[in-house]
Amino acid sequence: MHKVLHAGQALLSLSPQELCALSKLVSNACSSSQYSDTEFMAAYGISREAMVQILEALSAELHNSRQASEVVDVWADRSSVMVRVITAFGDPVEMGESEAGQFAEQLQQAIREAS
Repeated sequence: MHKVLHAGQALLSLSPQELCALSKLVSNACSSSQYSDTEFMAAYGISREAMVQILEALSAELHNSRQASEVVDVWADRSSVMVRVITAFGDPVEMGESEAGQFAEQLQQAIREAS
């Protein structure tokens, strides 16, 4: 596991095995009748309902667009330029000369569209 970003919210990179283990731990916590709702909140710092939502998010199938090891996107959103460049491991995205040139062209196009 790698903590990729952390500024109020954490972006984590987990292996399939780590994700499975984390899902099982959350599932066990959710299904345990060991704690009352009040004790659950005290023990975990969130409600049982919030923990169930975490479990659902961990178990959800990813959309095909999210099943890549890296993402390189740029687009205009009204008057802003949006850029997303990241790997599943939080590493920089490595581009060859032609890929970097294509990205630069996409960035220039988004800047024109946002103006």
